[in-house]
Amino acid sequence: TEESEEVEVIAETEKPEEVEVIAETEEPEEVEVIAEAEELEKVEVITETEAPEEAELVALEETQQEMVLNEAIEQTNEFIHVAEAEEQAKKDVQSFADVLIAEEQRVVEEAP
Repeated sequence: TEESEEVEVIAETEKPEEVEVIAETEEPEEVEVIAEAEELEKVEVITETEAPEEAELVALEETQQEMVLNEAIEQTNEFIHVAEAEEQAKKDVQSFADVLIAEEQRVVEEAP
C-alpha cells in the first residue's frame, strides 16, 4: 500500500509573499524542497518522491505473489471440479450397479 506523509520543506523568498510548498513521499525518506521567489505573488512547488528501485522491487514482488496466489486458486478450483466430477462418477456407477443388481434379482426371481 502506498503511504503519503508530510516531509520537511524549506521555502525562501526575497520579498515576503505567499509561498506554498507541498511534498509527498510514498516511502518514508527525507525530502528537502527549496523554493525561491523574487517578485512572484505565489510560488507553488509540488514534489512526489519514492525510491524507484525499491518501488519497482515491491511492485515486482507483489506481482509475483499475486501470480502465485492466482495459480494456487486455479489449481484449487481444478481440484474441486475434479473431486466433484469423481464423486458424481461414483454416484453414477453406484446407481448403474444398483440397477443391474435389481435387474439380476428380478430375472432370478422370475426364473422357473
